[in-house]
Amino acid sequence: YLNDHALFTTPTSDYVIQGGQYAMPYSGEYAPLSDYENSFVGIVTMWKFDREAGRIDTDKSFALELPPYWQDLCDAGKRVSEGWIFCNSFNTELALGGIESGNPPFEAGVSRNTTDYMHIIDYKGAEALFEAGEFDMVDGMAVIRLETLVANNILFNTPEPRSPHGVDVAPHGDFIVVSGKLDPHTTVYSFDKIQQAIGAGPSELDQFGVPVLQFDDVVEAQIEVGLGPLHTQFDNQGYAYTSLCLDTAVA
Repeated sequence: YLNDHALFTTPTSDYVIQGGQYAMPYSGEYAPLSDYENSFVGIVTMWKFDREAGRIDTDKSFALELPPYWQDLCDAGKRVSEGWIFCNSFNTELALGGIESGNPPFEAGVSRNTTDYMHIIDYKGAEALFEAGEFDMVDGMAVIRLETLVANNILFNTPEPRSPHGVDVAPHGDFIVVSGKLDPHTTVYSFDKIQQAIGAGPSELDQFGVPVLQFDDVVEAQIEVGLGPLHTQFDNQGYAYTSLCLDTAVA
């Protein structure tokens, strides 16, 4: 259930974060697409890194079961947001293609919704669940189930621009910048507003029971930067630089 996708580390390199990208059944066993919502899952894995040994410690690693959206890039919080991770997902439409059956072409199908979801994960809370044995073993890997994450206030969603690719935490950890390839803006989320929204209690759930933080409650600003924004990096002078894949430029 893992796809070798982009890897990110937490600030102290205690964990390497891996988004699985494509939802699939556990263990790679066959399941019909007609049962996609029930048989397929998304995964983000927290690989424990043993600095002294210079190796991944699989016995202290664990995976988080997520809805069967496609978990793409992640970034770890730092400073004020340390202990949290932020992961893009796409295909909230749960599109499966099938143009021969009259469905939208696959790429169009996964881009119909105006927004996708950014996962907001309290990984320190997830680590505590793992240490307390609140997980199932799947093919030798500890997996914390989706319902356990939700019941313990570990996982939240918030809308993000559709077809997101970059999710980048600012140097002080106070802002999270997301770019959607099909939206000409970068969207800046406030970690402080996210915490306030969590504290106030989300009023909406997605179709898998995950609490949804309202977009207007957690967004600090949106900046129009051009066509096809992807990744954002930061300097030490207060500037952010976003790559644009369609304009072939940097904003």
